[in-house]
Amino acid sequence: ADGLRQYRVMPIALARKQGKSTLAAMLGLYHLFADGEQFPEVVCAAGSRDQAAIVFDTAAAMVQSCPALASRCTVLRREIVKKSGGFLRCIAADGKLQHGLNCSAVIMDEVHVWPDRELYEALTTSVLARKQPATIMISTAGYDRESLWFEIYNRAKQVAESRAAGHELDETMLPVIYEAPADADWRIEPTWKAANPGYGVSVKPDYFRQKVNEALVSPAEEQSFRRLHLNQWTESSTRWLNMERFDACAKPLPDLQGRACWAGLDLSSTQDLSSLVLAFPYDEKIVLKPFAWAPTGAVKERER
Repeated sequence: ADGLRQYRVMPIALARKQGKSTLAAMLGLYHLFADGEQFPEVVCAAGSRDQAAIVFDTAAAMVQSCPALASRCTVLRREIVKKSGGFLRCIAADGKLQHGLNCSAVIMDEVHVWPDRELYEALTTSVLARKQPATIMISTAGYDRESLWFEIYNRAKQVAESRAAGHELDETMLPVIYEAPADADWRIEPTWKAANPGYGVSVKPDYFRQKVNEALVSPAEEQSFRRLHLNQWTESSTRWLNMERFDACAKPLPDLQGRACWAGLDLSSTQDLSSLVLAFPYDEKIVLKPFAWAPTGAVKERER
């Protein structure tokens, strides 16, 4: 209907140190006080109790520092109650599931660490009775491509790319994605700026230079830097070996027939991989032939 909100679903992908929790608190207060909704029910949800406390404490501090807002509400332990009706409540994905809500707005913070989709489904269905609900999801990239946030992020990318090409997949979604391109040089300042709208403000250039220097000598730090500060999806949470260097070692194996060989065997107890690695001294180098097996019963679970 005319005059109602067009964009009802807003995935926001931001790197770390860009004020996600502050943004979540601000949006929550906007929807409580200024959205024009009668008896607003606003929920700010986070992945853990600690994160939810950060969002709520930020929102409470904003209210208490503004007399115009403070006079219109009561700040309780974990809820801001509007005197004319309505509330803002902060909850955690690892806490008690919320039922019976009639949310006018839902703000979800750091969705990439949510343990499952149970709370997400409860909250997204809680807005169905409202005429112009808002569901806002804010998160940094992760590494689990089977996760809830990757599903949301992937859909947001499709909508954004289709809209840029002149096609409309979902006119109710407004994707906001700040990330470094996958093929960008992660070591240079233009890449840092592309993924960080608060570059030079909420996070300083010297911080990035320090993190890049650490990442240059540690594949694990490189993974962390790309995921947390460039908002790029990585293959794993940590990586002890630089895969580009590993792949560069691949060469056709020489004829090893009859050569001396050392074997390393690691047998699994239940669900782990069993591994056998053969090591052949060859021309002052070591040629490795690795083999790995999984129990038949574990294959489907690993695939899942």
